[in-house]
Amino acid sequence: MGDKVLHGPGQDTEAFAEYNMAMGDDVKPIISMYYVGLKDNLEHFFEWLQIDLNKYGDDVIPQIGLYMTMKGHPEEAYEQEVAEGVADSNIAVLVNKLKALNKPVFLRIGYEFNGDLFTRCD
Repeated sequence: MGDKVLHGPGQDTEAFAEYNMAMGDDVKPIISMYYVGLKDNLEHFFEWLQIDLNKYGDDVIPQIGLYMTMKGHPEEAYEQEVAEGVADSNIAVLVNKLKALNKPVFLRIGYEFNGDLFTRCD
């Protein structure tokens, strides 16, 4: 990558698509934001993720926000379940799916623990 700045817009796939279209070929964004939780259908998420990434070639690096609650519903937080090992099988699926992407990934684990996070991608 040399002396280039790595950049990308945040929050959703539509924003990334618009930003990507606005940039010239020599300065295309390479970081795209996605969201998923350990209680989500990880198989479906990674199928969808691969389809979205395929739109942009091999250069786009996914940044995945791994949430453990939902916006406005802090009572649904499950970080304690993760600590107790309840989510171990889901973590194994997540790790295997990340490996299968065969590319770098920025993983934001448990961001926004206060329950004030963005709407997930389905």
